[in-house]
Amino acid sequence: MMPIYRNKGMTFVEVLISLAILGILLVILTGILSGGLFNITHAGKKTSDEFIAQQLMDKAINDPSFSDARVTVESANMSVPIGGDSALIAGRKITVRVGDVKLTTFVAASD
Repeated sequence: MMPIYRNKGMTFVEVLISLAILGILLVILTGILSGGLFNITHAGKKTSDEFIAQQLMDKAINDPSFSDARVTVESANMSVPIGGDSALIAGRKITVRVGDVKLTTFVAASD
């Protein structure tokens, strides 16, 4: 009579292979999560900079005497097409820089 062999567990090689596969998957998952965390942090910083830049722009538009190191105000003329001709409109060109964010607008003179 032949002896009956029973499989009572996994071999050492099978355990090593499964641990290697698990390790590779964990390395990939860690890279994905750290990249996602970087993107979330960068997006939050950009959103914050955009909010601050918009606040500074609003102040510069509403108060011509407003002064801040991140705000540049220049006298400028803008050419506007009217029919077949063009007209020059005098005003202020306002540029706000906060971090990587740059906002620019033109405000016509109220004369």
